[in-house]
Amino acid sequence: MKSTSLKAAHIFAMQGFLATALCLPDFAFAQELSGLKPFGECRTGYWSSTRNLDDVKDLSSSTCLLNWKLQPTENLRFAVNTRLSQAFSSAGSSFRGRLREAYIHADFGDVSLKLGRQIVVWGRSDRVSPTDVLSSRDFTARVPDDDEQRNGNDLAVLRWQAFSDIAVTGYVGRFEPHIIPVASLPGNLVISAKPQRPDYAIKIDRTGEGVDFSVSYFDGFDKAPRYNFIQSGLSGSFLSQHERVQMAGADVATSKGRWTFRGEAAAFKMTSSCVQCQGGTAPSRKIQRAVAGVDRDFLDTANVNLQLFIIKRAGYTDPASFQGAQKPVAEGLNRLNGEFGAIERGLTLRVSERFFNELLKVEASGIFDLSNSSHLLRARASYAVSDHIKLSAGVDGLKGKAQSFFGSRKKNSAAFVELAWIF
Repeated sequence: MKSTSLKAAHIFAMQGFLATALCLPDFAFAQELSGLKPFGECRTGYWSSTRNLDDVKDLSSSTCLLNWKLQPTENLRFAVNTRLSQAFSSAGSSFRGRLREAYIHADFGDVSLKLGRQIVVWGRSDRVSPTDVLSSRDFTARVPDDDEQRNGNDLAVLRWQAFSDIAVTGYVGRFEPHIIPVASLPGNLVISAKPQRPDYAIKIDRTGEGVDFSVSYFDGFDKAPRYNFIQSGLSGSFLSQHERVQMAGADVATSKGRWTFRGEAAAFKMTSSCVQCQGGTAPSRKIQRAVAGVDRDFLDTANVNLQLFIIKRAGYTDPASFQGAQKPVAEGLNRLNGEFGAIERGLTLRVSERFFNELLKVEASGIFDLSNSSHLLRARASYAVSDHIKLSAGVDGLKGKAQSFFGSRKKNSAAFVELAWIF
């Protein structure tokens, strides 16, 4: 049971955070006079658990998303985006700050150059996107929308509008890994050095009437770590390192009336730097991922989206083929790497509706792992009290057996309620 002083600290922190947010319009007005006006939102509320795969429960959580944009000339723009978060729980308090974007964007006719930290989104499928490999994410962030997990990477982006509907874009950037839950990581874990070689990518994108599509290529490093086990005598240790990724991908979308059809696929070659993992050779793996789906608008405010996805892995070894002490190690590696079969199939479903002139927005969604019988069920609701105040609530439920993607992550099931000030 929490102490009275801890509860008082929760209330004080939430009130203070919201009071700060309420003062932001005055600050914004003062900044506007100098040509720079911040905008965004600050939220404060309750979360039933963290997203760190731990046993910490009942948090008072506050988050601010702050943005600044400045356009001194028609062809020159600056932008900054930050996320600040504070949490209080029985385990203590924590503060985190992140500069998500800070870039300069210059246009030169059909050519544009964008330099600095920026978020790049690839793919046209809904939430499960095989080609979306450029931007890193913070999977521990307490945010109601997965898009807010995105973190920017330091990139140089050169875009050429080759034709009215076709653009060619090249990317060179510094590797930045995902921020992942650490509570479930093994104690005997050795973390390899962060890759220093830049990431490279190119994309050809067609946008216009009829069919939108793109083809893309990426040569860099996987934002998620790959885990291996290094045997040493009668014991051993786990090793974490980021594999080199070579990806070729494509996506397509088209609409007809109220219907929209989407497809996306990518082929990956993953090369490990872990020479000691498999008999003195650097192993490589091949993976294919594909998504196909459809969504439809109903009446003026409802939408239903359905997608099927498949993942194929070459060279996958089932832990059931191991004996003795090797079997639990192989199962542990599967949970760490999120891999539970040579072929995994699933579907996603999302239903959304808006009421009262769009003041109330409700959404229910799910990701279903059909191969291993695990799932994520999610519900979200938000109500605009006014132009500047919004109340939102939601719940995430992850279920499945231990040897399944969502079952191995069920400690991240959570419910929340937040009050937001939008400015």
